[in-house]
Amino acid sequence: MGRQIDALAELKKYVRRDERPRIMIHCAVQREEWKSFKIPYKHHFIMLAHTWTDEDSCEIIHYASRPNEIDKGRVLQEFHSKEDFEKDIIAGFYIYTSNAYPMTDQEYSVSYQRFKSRENESQFSFRSNNCEHLVSFILTGVAVSRQVEEASSLTYCLMGVIDRRMVI
Repeated sequence: MGRQIDALAELKKYVRRDERPRIMIHCAVQREEWKSFKIPYKHHFIMLAHTWTDEDSCEIIHYASRPNEIDKGRVLQEFHSKEDFEKDIIAGFYIYTSNAYPMTDQEYSVSYQRFKSRENESQFSFRSNNCEHLVSFILTGVAVSRQVEEASSLTYCLMGVIDRRMVI
């Protein structure tokens, strides 16, 4: 279970700007819907804390999906602003830690190469390749989604219906 972050100042305690080793932080934000589907979930992403700027922003890695786009989203590294983080904190922002996550520069490099091998991929699937699967794969080499594993039977069926609609 993640640790909830209630303020930007609290989030900044995790930042080690320009320090070694470079650091990837597993984050998640509570969302109440995906596109037009009312399905509460957590959107998982990786914060590249060593890219933190004086403007309280940094780069993140995630399965990016835009509300008005038809496609399934894309695996991207992109800029996340102070305003984005502030909105995320209001919605419910969580940080997850694990001893299996990269701790050294060498481990970071291996994880970053995993990201590069999937960059621009657009094979999103709620059941088998969602944002949490992506974060888990990049950080540990194993794609796992607790949200899918813990989903009710009804939610799991609904995920399958949505996945089929995205293929059409």
